[in-house]
Amino acid sequence: MPVHHVVVAGVRIAYRRSGPRGAAPVLLVHGRAAHTGWWFAVAPGLARHRDVAIVDLSGHGDSDHRLTYAPGTWADELAGVIADLDAGPADVVGHSMGGQLAVYLAARSPGSVRTVVMVDSRVGREPYRAPAREIVRYYPTIDAAVDNFRLRPRATTAPAALLDSVARNGLRETEEGWRWKFDPRSGQPFTAQDIEEAIAASRCPIGVVYGELSELANNASADHIASRTGREVPRAGVSDAHHHVPLDRGDACLSAIESLLTHLTPTP
Repeated sequence: MPVHHVVVAGVRIAYRRSGPRGAAPVLLVHGRAAHTGWWFAVAPGLARHRDVAIVDLSGHGDSDHRLTYAPGTWADELAGVIADLDAGPADVVGHSMGGQLAVYLAARSPGSVRTVVMVDSRVGREPYRAPAREIVRYYPTIDAAVDNFRLRPRATTAPAALLDSVARNGLRETEEGWRWKFDPRSGQPFTAQDIEEAIAASRCPIGVVYGELSELANNASADHIASRTGREVPRAGVSDAHHHVPLDRGDACLSAIESLLTHLTPTP
């Protein structure tokens, strides 16, 4: 997928785009410490009939790093990419923290968002926080780095070849050696209150996808969102998938997202 860039608050944000121009725009958003590769098994299928963009948030993937990170800044980055697509409001699909950010964007910039699909995003409790690690670790070779790649949470049913590709796409060679592209200072800036307020303030339709083996989300997540919004929340559980649904079951994740987008989007 071709890589494009847009500058938001002085930082260059990278995103990949494919699919027919003029079709319904979809923005895919990764989670914490991740990158566009989390969507590589899903995006091609969506791009058959939709104008698909996958973004790297600042501090992640091929986007530049910032001195500090905040939910509002990341939301502005998503809004900047949507504006750069020049295709109108987008369906925003986010995995994990990316789903939290999608609903945060819907509350902050409602004109940018048509619908939200949260893929295994934690709600109703404090967000999952991986152990803090602000020291950048360097590896002598790319293979040595890949051997140390671990998902967080770790449980997964993803194919080994896909995990290898995701790991390699998340590395950068420097003079000190190979390092992960993400900025360990980016952390998890959301609180449970941030997410609760964003859900309550959002006015667009929201759908939920979750892994049936997930440690962080389930059918109750959709019920919680419905209780906060007073609206129906369509949901889809993906069998044999843990938290990293787009990696564990890309085909089933794609089907679930397509089904929810069709259900959520009003007929003109």
